[in-house]
Amino acid sequence: MKHQLTVIAVIICLSLGMLKSGNAQWVSTNGPSTQPVNCFSVTGTNLLAGCKDGIFLTTNQGNTWIPLNQSLSNPGVVAIGTSGTNVYFGTDRGAVYSSSNGGAWKFIAPSTGFVTIFSLGASGTDLYLGTDGSFWYSSDGGSTWKEHTPPITYGIVTMIDAYASGVFGICDGSLYNSADKGASWGDISPGLPKSVTTAAFPGFYEYAGTEDGIYFTTNAGVGWLADNTATKGMTITSIVSSDVVVFAATQANGVFFTIDGYTWKPANTGLPTMKINTLAVDGTFLLAGTDANGVWRRPLSEFSTSSVNDPNKDPAIILSPNPTAGITTVHNADENIQSISVRNILGESIIEITKPNASEITLDLSKFPVGTYIATIRTATSVITKKIIRG
Repeated sequence: MKHQLTVIAVIICLSLGMLKSGNAQWVSTNGPSTQPVNCFSVTGTNLLAGCKDGIFLTTNQGNTWIPLNQSLSNPGVVAIGTSGTNVYFGTDRGAVYSSSNGGAWKFIAPSTGFVTIFSLGASGTDLYLGTDGSFWYSSDGGSTWKEHTPPITYGIVTMIDAYASGVFGICDGSLYNSADKGASWGDISPGLPKSVTTAAFPGFYEYAGTEDGIYFTTNAGVGWLADNTATKGMTITSIVSSDVVVFAATQANGVFFTIDGYTWKPANTGLPTMKINTLAVDGTFLLAGTDANGVWRRPLSEFSTSSVNDPNKDPAIILSPNPTAGITTVHNADENIQSISVRNILGESIIEITKPNASEITLDLSKFPVGTYIATIRTATSVITKKIIRG
């Protein structure tokens, strides 16, 4: 009897362990399609997924999906943009618009013969469309249009990311920005391979995904640093962020994430495929759109976002003076600090301190050139990143 109880106890422990392990992985949302999921858009509790066979909506984090394109025949959605209750999506037959979260659709076209939409961006009433050789801008949600020259004449604009202050675009493998609604463009891709596929601008770091891995910058594209380890040689398909955690999808190697901005780790347990087309975050879950297995989700809490300090808002550890003429001090440090490293914009380590064991730590940059530097402070429970301006 004692032996039987022991066996039962072991089985229970193993079962609990499997359940716990099972929670720390991706879970299927049972939809919305067996066709490629190409793009996402999140607005409040609404998550839209653009697929080869249409657009789908979930209001309960993927538990159920509703098709929204019953009146459209095989639209082939490749891009989605939302602004309030307005939903726009780009197809291989034009741009489509709904003013009621997908309740009713109509085609909007800036010119006769306007067909394939490769990219779409929306910010307020501003709407941007990238086509084969053209870039279009509307200030009234698609009622009237103005054609602008793409960053490269007759180039294909394959990604648009719109903000209130401007727009970013990828054209023929290079990254550009515009502060005048696309009327003129600045090339911010020097240092990047000519194979940029996606980009994200969450704040402290700016990221570019290429066909040769991930690159990042801290100075608006003046100098790009390559991830030469985890994602080197991989084609990046999507980059999103939540709090201070950044996620990247790849064409054939699954999903990766970083907390400190440049150390990337895989997060693929439970995924049925490594072919990930797009990512989204909805405040609770990270969602992955696959090439043939629908949408999968994983709790953001599994990435320990609550234990990581925002690199721009951490109230405890302070660097001052900053900007500095050469000497800056880390204040409010404690015995939990494991290491401090400082890198230049090329990613080269210029200062390394291990277990400083002091409440104030001096960083001497006086012998280094004027410019921007990144200090990474690792404690037992978090990674804190600070920008240092050497004046």
